[in-house]
Amino acid sequence: MYVQNVGPGAAGAFAVDFSGYCDSYTFSDAPHRVEGLAPGADAFIRLSFSFPLDTNCHVAVTIDHDNAVQESNESNNEVSVAVTVQ
Repeated sequence: MYVQNVGPGAAGAFAVDFSGYCDSYTFSDAPHRVEGLAPGADAFIRLSFSFPLDTNCHVAVTIDHDNAVQESNESNNEVSVAVTVQ
């Protein structure tokens, strides 16, 4: 997954959290630390999860969950997706 600074100013260090759930199963990963990003720069974070077969899951990512970076737009720090495992 890529995390990108889409703002006009440099971003200091921040954490990225991953979590989710499946039909009868929840999971999370320790926060991944990004040491800062220049305007327009991105950082790649590699994740690996094992999902149970034949289930529906939901995966969520929260960037800068502890509000360490002052931003002009705080509403674009979360994304979630549905995953169907077959």
